[in-house]
Amino acid sequence: MNIKLFKEGIEKNYLHAKEILKTSPDNEYSSGFSYALKGVKSMYYLLDEPSKQIIPQFMANWIEQIELEYDTKNNPLYTLVELVESSKSNIDEKYHWINDRYNQQVLLNALANGYEVKDLRKIPLEGLITVNGEQQYLTYMGGHWFASRENHELIQEFKEKELKQAPKWVQRLAFGEVTE
Repeated sequence: MNIKLFKEGIEKNYLHAKEILKTSPDNEYSSGFSYALKGVKSMYYLLDEPSKQIIPQFMANWIEQIELEYDTKNNPLYTLVELVESSKSNIDEKYHWINDRYNQQVLLNALANGYEVKDLRKIPLEGLITVNGEQQYLTYMGGHWFASRENHELIQEFKEKELKQAPKWVQRLAFGEVTE
């Protein structure tokens, strides 16, 4: 049962008890029930249903792979440990994603509260690394496409449709070939 359904049930019963009290003001059961439900309603603010995190498809695939391989579906802490351990062996998209502080918080919340997959892609530009060793990504801003290190304030994640409408050189970076 989610919080919305819980609140709807409380509200329905509260209104029902109030209706009974209108016709039978001496009904102790309805009076007590109404009073109790009013108390429950006053505590709604304590009910904070966590929202699902939005993660990239490659992370969802990786989480599912770890959960299957190590049978950790019901143990998010162990899943997290395996994700961190396996990220050390490959310097790839997952490694870069999991080593970002913002993404670490997203991952923790995703494992604890569930996740949804976003339909956006981030395009790492192979061979373009900053002097600090940071990966460069395809970036778009102000009508211009360029390379930039990861920056949550720039547009660096794109829908397939956007990439297919981009200039041909961008399509080659995104798809390895030009789509007609």
